[in-house]
Amino acid sequence: MIFGLDDKVNSENGDRDVVLATVAGAAYDYTSKYPQRWLIFAGSDEARTRLYRMDITKNYGELSESFYIFRFIFENGLPVSVPFDSNTRFDGLLVKRKL
Repeated sequence: MIFGLDDKVNSENGDRDVVLATVAGAAYDYTSKYPQRWLIFAGSDEARTRLYRMDITKNYGELSESFYIFRFIFENGLPVSVPFDSNTRFDGLLVKRKL
């Protein structure tokens, strides 16, 4: 039997905060091991990317102590990094561990 993964399913089981904490934990773990590397991530759709924005906004003070945080937007088909702004839509996030 082959199992598939669908990251667009909304289970509505109330685990949103658990999922976001898992992503944050993975970012901490990965950048602890590879502090020179940048992480780029986004939600599977605009609504989920918005959830990342809301969660980062809520925890920005703590997160910005450990990470450089940028958002990226596509301009003319190319990603452009810009400073994080909690009031502005973006296509994804770029983060890097502060040394």
